[in-house]
Amino acid sequence: MRSARLVTVLLSIVLISSTAVAEEDTRRPAKPTVIQGMTSHYDLKYLPPDRYSGDESSLRGDYELMLDLHIPKEGKGPFPVVIYVHGGSWSGGTKEGQQQFAQELAKRGFAFCSLNYILIPKGIFPQVWWDFHNAVRFLRKNADKYNIDPLRFGAYGLSAGGWVISSGAVPGGDMLATQRGGNGAITAADLVAQGGKVKARSSDDDYAWLKPMRDPAPAWPGEAGGFSALSWDFAYHVARGDAASPSVQQWIGKGAKPKDYDEIVKAGVRLTLTEMTAEKYAGQLLHLPAFFKRETKEASHAIDLDGKPGKLLGEVILDFFERELKSPSARPPSPEIYPVPRVVTGPTDVTMLAPRGATIHYTTDGSEPTTSSPVFKAAFTVNPGAIVRAISAAPGMTPSGATRAHFVQGTPAPAITGPDKLPDAVTGQPYSVTFKSDKSKARWQVLGDVTPYVPWRAKDLVYPNGMKMDAEKGTWSGTPTKPGRYWVQVWVNEAPGTVAGYRNYRWVVTGTDLGDVAKPAGEVNDNNVDLAVLHNWPAKNINELLEAMKAERLRNVSPSETGDKQYKLLVHRDDKAKATATVKAYITQNAALKIAWND
Repeated sequence: MRSARLVTVLLSIVLISSTAVAEEDTRRPAKPTVIQGMTSHYDLKYLPPDRYSGDESSLRGDYELMLDLHIPKEGKGPFPVVIYVHGGSWSGGTKEGQQQFAQELAKRGFAFCSLNYILIPKGIFPQVWWDFHNAVRFLRKNADKYNIDPLRFGAYGLSAGGWVISSGAVPGGDMLATQRGGNGAITAADLVAQGGKVKARSSDDDYAWLKPMRDPAPAWPGEAGGFSALSWDFAYHVARGDAASPSVQQWIGKGAKPKDYDEIVKAGVRLTLTEMTAEKYAGQLLHLPAFFKRETKEASHAIDLDGKPGKLLGEVILDFFERELKSPSARPPSPEIYPVPRVVTGPTDVTMLAPRGATIHYTTDGSEPTTSSPVFKAAFTVNPGAIVRAISAAPGMTPSGATRAHFVQGTPAPAITGPDKLPDAVTGQPYSVTFKSDKSKARWQVLGDVTPYVPWRAKDLVYPNGMKMDAEKGTWSGTPTKPGRYWVQVWVNEAPGTVAGYRNYRWVVTGTDLGDVAKPAGEVNDNNVDLAVLHNWPAKNINELLEAMKAERLRNVSPSETGDKQYKLLVHRDDKAKATATVKAYITQNAALKIAWND
């Protein structure tokens, strides 16, 4: 995106400019990143085979689920690891680049990993958060092979990459996301306390599906996925963290603070704000600042961890990882507690995970655990209402913050009972399969490689491979047009605003390629309508308007760039009147702004 202020927009409104969408990214980069002083391992597949399509030639496809790992040539190891997660408006970007930062990490005795992840228009929420952890599980599974330290993992993210790492690693296992990718979230206990549902206006509202923010079934069982430290320019869900969350660092302009700063600090998240000293950044949240480049007016300079000016931002980030991963104050990742989510009907078996080399100490009465508390050795049973808390401890490190798991009595997520496997399909031939649940009342949604989406600069809803899910009957049907192997993720819940369960499937389509994705016969345009065009609006005002619309819980709106600083505002047709009133109220307070209404 073109402005630092635009990246704060995410929730019910997504602002995407033409520079952020990788429309030409049809091939993987020609050359891998070469980092001096490191031994490199390229294109490691970090998920189990059933997530891969066999297509390794395109950027979209298996390349989305690969990572590069670089190990210092000097030093004994095992080495702490810092992972880079790229930006690109959740729809573009790659793991390549970051040579200078990685080389500086090597000098300080860190391994460096760069990570790709699934992108829009695939159904990425919440799987992209889970995959972030699963990549770490893969690395820990192979820690001896690559000479890395399973206790010392950090990550930094730029733009959408900051969103991935913060949403994936900060909230704990008690949290359920109340929007697809947005900042709304609720604990399982709060959900049960308010009757087992959140307010959703319609069956397709983003608030209609509550999904666990932590993976109920990790890809690499027995391997922990947690972090000790995270650093970013842009983040969401940080206000949902607590003392068990990783230590976090955010890069900001002088005098700026994250929107939820008071909540974050009150919750016990260990937050370091690193201010850039250039006046052009004053009062701003940052987007893609230079780490080392000495721009005019020293725009890369920042305040160091001791509160003194004079260092470059990249140096301060390196100092942060030194402190959080290598110094005596470094903490191992907090334990993971299962099952997730934690809405139960009776006695429940509890298991815990921490990286190899860490010991888990826990309590079952909600009290604060210490290194004198019982050591977790095997699964144990708790009753509804139990609050389990646990810390990780490791030699030479400060104990982690205490993970909290509240097991509440209520209605668990429905389970998908069938089919166990999707029948193969043939292009050009009608296909249909009906899913079953253990609940008599069920609503259905399909994600993964075949998520319905609205193409860039368009309004019509597309059903990939010609397939559509009947949300009420659970029947997924259509006439496939593209052969291949696909990841299909099916979700089910009982009513809008209730917790959902899911199941992953592998779908094989054979036959010849019949051309572009077809829209099923009889389908009509989606529910978006053109509301207005914003003419030459400063990024600050666009952001403020979209935040105001978000506060009104208006449904997914996608401004698309039609020219230099010309943004077309699309809104859900049922929200048109409310959206119009919200925009007019904002313009009344900002009379200099120009807008063209579409009647």
